[in-house]
Amino acid sequence: MKDFLTKKKNALLIAIIFVVLAAVYNLVLFLSAKEDVRTDAFWTAYAFIWVAFLGIIGSFFYVAADIKGAKLSVSFINVLVSLIYFAIEFIASVVIMAVKTDNYVPALVVQIILFAAYVVVFIVFAVAKNYNEAHFRENDEAVGYIKKLSSTINVCYSIEKDYELKEKIRKLYDLCRTSAPAVNADVEELEEIILAEAEKLKNMVLSDAKDQIEEQIENITNLMAARNSQV
Repeated sequence: MKDFLTKKKNALLIAIIFVVLAAVYNLVLFLSAKEDVRTDAFWTAYAFIWVAFLGIIGSFFYVAADIKGAKLSVSFINVLVSLIYFAIEFIASVVIMAVKTDNYVPALVVQIILFAAYVVVFIVFAVAKNYNEAHFRENDEAVGYIKKLSSTINVCYSIEKDYELKEKIRKLYDLCRTSAPAVNADVEELEEIILAEAEKLKNMVLSDAKDQIEEQIENITNLMAARNSQV
């Protein structure tokens, strides 16, 4: 289902399918339900089954609206929640309609409780989706920093010819590569400084400034130690 819905038109088509099902449901219901069945409780159940239908249709439109290109960022749990609510609502509505009572208050109370529970659960998962998206985005950025820094140090290692300096650059590369990504903003300024110093090291290696390379390696190592202590 998730792969199928990675195209916006497929999500919209499913929404249209449920619109057709809603129309068929109405046709069958009113052809089979006699006048004595159409009590106040009946109309209460009927109104809320429509709410459940609209919840499903809306959730698929929500999927379609959240699709960016070929990627899907929407939580499919929200669609599942709508489907579960519809199933429960359908059973409750059938029972209420079968009772044939004009006292709609108990039916209304039950329906309001079910609807409130649906809305709360839907919102909770929608908020959780947004939190997860932000967390994954921050984590990708943090991992990207480690990759960028390691790549710069690796260039230095590839270029340097002196064995002793090359070995020290390798150790620095291992330190950078194995450092944990930082998902907080406390070390952002320090990370920018480290990247700038790594670029300086690369320029030193390219210009073969051997008298400065060793000192710069030690400088970056100390900065990385300070950075890692805050992660």
